[in-house]
Amino acid sequence: MITQQSPNAAELVDRDTALRVRLYELHEREEVIWRQKSRALWLNEGDRNTRFFHLFTIIRQGRNRIIAIKNDDGALLSSPDEISKAFIDRLSSTFAAEAVYFPRGLEGLVSQSISSLEAEEMGTIPSVEEIKEVVFGMNPWKAPDPDGFPGLFYRHYWDTIADDVLETVRDFFIYDHSLQPLIRLILC
Repeated sequence: MITQQSPNAAELVDRDTALRVRLYELHEREEVIWRQKSRALWLNEGDRNTRFFHLFTIIRQGRNRIIAIKNDDGALLSSPDEISKAFIDRLSSTFAAEAVYFPRGLEGLVSQSISSLEAEEMGTIPSVEEIKEVVFGMNPWKAPDPDGFPGLFYRHYWDTIADDVLETVRDFFIYDHSLQPLIRLILC
């Protein structure tokens, strides 16, 4: 503590206070980063146990890592390229579009469960407001997909990323309704 009062001492006290505030802000940021990475929902707000968050994240990443898989022939695949190719091949064959034959006259056997208006609405592109409502309704600490970004990220940076999110959703409805490009992106 500074005991002498001089013009220099007041500046030192102000600087000390400013540095303490800055340190507190940095600790807050670090806590948010580790909470996001850990995705631990059961922790209380204000817990500043970054060692815990760090260990939790490392353990989760270890559990989520695929080291080797067996392909359909029973061969063990261990290189990342082989594993990626095996997943892409399997998912492509599983989710490939197949032509389905429907005999005529079956329409009357099943009662109509939704109105024609509801059926029409199912094919429409969601509005900007609907997409934003879904994004802002996400759990702030859970990531919706493997990109690792929790709902809080999307809310906080909405002004920056809104156009990209909206374009991705619109492309899904306009072009293909296929998740195949997304699956390739995730696995590669």
